[in-house]
Amino acid sequence: MINERARTGIFELDKLIGGGFIRGSLILLMGHPGAGKTTLAASFIYYGATMYDEKGVYLNFNESKEDFYKYMSGFGMDFEKIEKEGKFKYMDALAIIDQNDLDDIIKMLIENVINYGAKRVVIDSISTITDLLSPEKTRALLSNTFNKIFRKLGVTTILISDVPFGETRTRQGVEEFVTDAILSLHIRSKGHVYERFLEIRKMRGSNAKLIMTPYIINNEGFKIILPPSGNIIGAYGKEKFETGIKELDLMLNGGINKSSITGTVGPTGAGKSLILLNISIHNAKQNKRVLYLSFSESEKQLEEKLGMLGYNISDFKDRLFLKSINPFTLSKHEMLLFFRQLLVDIKPDLYIIDGLERFMWALGEDDFIDYVQRRIDELKGNGYTTIVSMNANYPEERIYFDNIVDTLIVIKINYSESELDRYLYIYKSPDFRAIKNVGKLMINENGKVMLELPD
Repeated sequence: MINERARTGIFELDKLIGGGFIRGSLILLMGHPGAGKTTLAASFIYYGATMYDEKGVYLNFNESKEDFYKYMSGFGMDFEKIEKEGKFKYMDALAIIDQNDLDDIIKMLIENVINYGAKRVVIDSISTITDLLSPEKTRALLSNTFNKIFRKLGVTTILISDVPFGETRTRQGVEEFVTDAILSLHIRSKGHVYERFLEIRKMRGSNAKLIMTPYIINNEGFKIILPPSGNIIGAYGKEKFETGIKELDLMLNGGINKSSITGTVGPTGAGKSLILLNISIHNAKQNKRVLYLSFSESEKQLEEKLGMLGYNISDFKDRLFLKSINPFTLSKHEMLLFFRQLLVDIKPDLYIIDGLERFMWALGEDDFIDYVQRRIDELKGNGYTTIVSMNANYPEERIYFDNIVDTLIVIKINYSESELDRYLYIYKSPDFRAIKNVGKLMINENGKVMLELPD
């Protein structure tokens, strides 16, 4: 199976298409300007040379060698290096103006592939060819040259095709019928950010699903967000994480279950963040690694709150990690990869996420529901002990994750003319004995959290 496939080196893409492109196939990579077609095609060539010892040729009608090398170096791809190693050849065809020039460059491409022993080819872009040839001649070129000659040589070829904004097809359309596989890259505006999606339209000879899935392009290159598994996995453990708030631990019969998801909800001013900070400090003192991610407060402000509680963040520099992110500045897929990388880098024993309401405002209600439902399943499936908080007058206001968290802590505020009383309830818990528990929540002038339990 491995020998029959030309793996792209992009793990997620290879998984989607059954292990890689079928060797010797002709792939149409189409998409809008700025969608990342060149980055994806270049990755196919570069990883072929560096990971699978397969030589590649890149024929570019649009970009000089100097510009291409410089641009790709920003994604960590050193084409100059693999060229010196004899694994890569770049063909610059910027000066082509008519069909005679095209005939010469195609002949040169075939000669280079044969003499060089290349197994991967990219043509960027086929749109230049279709501008010079009629649909009939384009079909003949694709069928006779690429489909017959390159297929016989076991060369896997990617044809890049530009699709103007507002269009969904290539200029002639003939490419879509002749090629073995079609990948289409889309850009959509979502408020003030853009989102990218990869669509698998055609995959001849493979059982790959025809799907559309999001991706991002960052300094590491082309990153695809795989669709979620159809299985629900993960289970909370019997081991408990103490909160450090004695009465709350009593209410929870020992604390928060390991590998569980806990939701903490209540109106503004209920004390959620202070509770989470108390939990963070207590567990950091127990030599656990704690990641505290906030959508609403800066890292500096969180440090000041810890100071108010009597702690210096420098005393916990290798155990307590404060991170803040403005959810309005990135797409949900960029944030997802950012969060995943944080977990890989920090490897927390306890993961705390504060201010989900601001995350919902940034994403919009529908995307928030989709994201949170999937993400909680992922966190639990990977065994992370997670606590999330959200501003809400629950149950009057929807929070959209109460059905899948293991423990749900709800804070309510009662107002009168002379005083404000806070009450903390355990609405949901793996330990059924905890559900009936309620305590009066008090916060002193130093930010210390206390609970008064009924007799």
